[in-house]
Amino acid sequence: TESKIQSLNKQLDAQRLLQKRCDVYRHCRTVLLAEKDAPDKKAYQKQHQAEYQLHDTTLQELSDLGIKKLPSQEKLQKQLQQLETELAATQKELSQLQANLRTLHVVQSNFSSMLQDADILPELSSENPEQSI
Repeated sequence: TESKIQSLNKQLDAQRLLQKRCDVYRHCRTVLLAEKDAPDKKAYQKQHQAEYQLHDTTLQELSDLGIKKLPSQEKLQKQLQQLETELAATQKELSQLQANLRTLHVVQSNFSSMLQDADILPELSSENPEQSI
């Protein structure tokens, strides 16, 4: 369960990073598309040089991740919610398992105490058989 939680956390981190890269790409893409409406394209490019560089970098990162077609924002959000729901359920399961383990430790401790006490009882029962009942 703990390894599943670690795996889900890694998947969530990757999903959040992908979502952030897609958001950045979409923002930069709108800036690039707005260039066609700019009266002075050279000045516009110079003014938005950071967005152009960020666009190219983000596009390369998405390509490195194997993303050829940008997933929709809704699809990314849905996948993120599914992972978060699965993580919450797994964390709840871990909590229940830990509670069960604590209970089993108490039972084991009590059982061990009873066994230790039982070592004394046979001595008493041999002297007085009614005491063991």
